[in-house]
Amino acid sequence: MKPSRIQEVLDQLLSNTWPVFICGPPGVGKASVVRRVAEQNGLPLLDIRASLLDPTDLRGIPSIQDGRAVWCPPEFLPREEQPPGILFFDELNAAPPLVQASLYQLTLDPGTPFHDRAARGALSLPDGDAAAALCDATHEVLDAAGMPAYEISNFARAGAQSRHNLAYWQGGDYIGIGPGAHGHVTGNAGTDSIYQIHQPERWLAAVEAKKHGTAKRQALTPDERAEEILMTGLRLTEGVNQDQFRALTGLELGDRLDPGGLEKMVEGGFLVSDDVGVRVTTTGRLCLNEVLRQLLVA
Repeated sequence: MKPSRIQEVLDQLLSNTWPVFICGPPGVGKASVVRRVAEQNGLPLLDIRASLLDPTDLRGIPSIQDGRAVWCPPEFLPREEQPPGILFFDELNAAPPLVQASLYQLTLDPGTPFHDRAARGALSLPDGDAAAALCDATHEVLDAAGMPAYEISNFARAGAQSRHNLAYWQGGDYIGIGPGAHGHVTGNAGTDSIYQIHQPERWLAAVEAKKHGTAKRQALTPDERAEEILMTGLRLTEGVNQDQFRALTGLELGDRLDPGGLEKMVEGGFLVSDDVGVRVTTTGRLCLNEVLRQLLVA
């Protein structure tokens, strides 16, 4: 379609406020046509380069209003009270797709406004069955969107999993820098858990005086290391691989699992145990804390 014909179609569709997708090779003048239509109709034009935005950039951030979460759109998007105009998302087909999502259940910690309101009966909270149903529905929607769960509360497209977080869950090393940070460093003698000073003022003073803000460095025993890997690794859909477990701890996976608890969890449909390792099922994912309590050797 020639640019002149595109302009004619856009002029006709303006009165219906229909969204239009203009497709064509780069440099043929699509943006110029839209700009000309806006000028000739006396309409303001907001031109946004969609290829430079993340999907979450357009959604904005949530705020609480009258006890409900309301999404606050970004400042660069038009508001309802503004006069009519044309919103043009340039390079929309090149915009990055949503590749990751997270699912968290709200925890009402004592001393927070949410906890106080719930204690007064001012909040209507879903019961456990409703929360589980919402979790299942989220998994179904994201599975259908090509972003299955790879961890108990994280979803991603193939190859887009967070390598940063996988380092935690797979027992890898990471360095914590800054007040309150926590790190894991493995050397010839084993793995050390390193804690930074929590208070920013004290941490900064220690860095200036000693060139570091470490509060404590603790060498983990093989048993502590094994328990830690089980607690984090079972959060992953892939579970805990017995070969990797042996390489990280020097222990056999089967020796660190309570036989009675393991049998109970497998028979109940909460856990899969095979030659590869152990991993929770969809049912077990909803009650991981109890699965861990049954599995861990005292």
